[in-house]
Amino acid sequence: MEKIHASKLLAGLVPAGFLTSDPEVELVTTDSREVRPGCIFVAFPGERFDFMAHPQLTFAGVDRAKYPALEIACECLRRRGTAACTMNGANEVAVAAFLGRKCAWLDIVRAIEYALGRASFAAAPTLGDYAEANDEARRLAAEYLAL
Repeated sequence: MEKIHASKLLAGLVPAGFLTSDPEVELVTTDSREVRPGCIFVAFPGERFDFMAHPQLTFAGVDRAKYPALEIACECLRRRGTAACTMNGANEVAVAAFLGRKCAWLDIVRAIEYALGRASFAAAPTLGDYAEANDEARRLAAEYLAL
């Protein structure tokens, strides 16, 4: 089986600078039961995806204006520390509020930004720091959404 370079496959999906090497991919699969080291799992809508019916897949860059939470997530990854944990905690509260019809769709990103802008930050976090960051983020998101 010929190996492909992940950087070519992921170029449109992964922000520049996040791939620190050019990992080789042995298998691209839509079956999560086949995932093992060297695999990339791709999810498509529907029960089955027929690669033979779609012999060429094209990936493009993500519209970051349309999906602002992606840019926030990338910034959290660049920042490191507890930033991503803060984003996740705030996101979970905001998404639950949206699904419960307690806030608007755009309030999800606003709640995340609010929490990130006010939460404490630990650059080299311990497990306890992560728990505290999560709790603080959830409280801040609830505060922003007036829950």
